[in-house]
Amino acid sequence: MVDPVLMEQAKGLSVEERLAIIGELWDSIDHDARPVSSAVAALVGDRVAEALTDPLTGRSWDEIKADWHAGR
Repeated sequence: MVDPVLMEQAKGLSVEERLAIIGELWDSIDHDARPVSSAVAALVGDRVAEALTDPLTGRSWDEIKADWHAGR
């Protein structure tokens, strides 16, 4: 559990400072020590296979952003 005092201090930082802390914490994790689940590995495998089969299929970043901002 996270120290509540530390959490309150972190919440008082600017967005940029909080994002920097998130990045630092993320980078400090030994990701090799936390293997992905078989479900996630299968999903990634499926997505890679789809991308290799038809690399030009998909949506542009502009389309994705437009949908996001439209609430879709």
